[in-house]
Amino acid sequence: MTSIHVKPVFSGATDREKDHARQKLEADMVRFAAAGNADAGGRVSNCPFCRCDPYHYEDVGVCYVPVAITCCDMGISLHAEKKTERDAARRILRLRSSHSPRRKARAQRLLVLMEAGEYP
Repeated sequence: MTSIHVKPVFSGATDREKDHARQKLEADMVRFAAAGNADAGGRVSNCPFCRCDPYHYEDVGVCYVPVAITCCDMGISLHAEKKTERDAARRILRLRSSHSPRRKARAQRLLVLMEAGEYP
């Protein structure tokens, strides 16, 4: 017997892929919050490099929830998994927060080199 109902075609992400993406986002949010500069909800209030909110929010009907981290490259490097990249971003941030004009200039030179892919 044939059915008159249309069977859905599942071309989207599976539940397993959705769970994996959700867990990865939660892990990234925990890592960003643990690094400091977090608000009362545990989310990072703004990036120390670009001064923007690092999250992209989607409306789920009741409220907005963060669905992706859309920060600048340096903000993402600040919490990267590779230790050399993370240490380089933290060094640049430390030099930028100094009162010395020489250290600020050094931070700017390192920032240009890191964006060009020559440092570290």
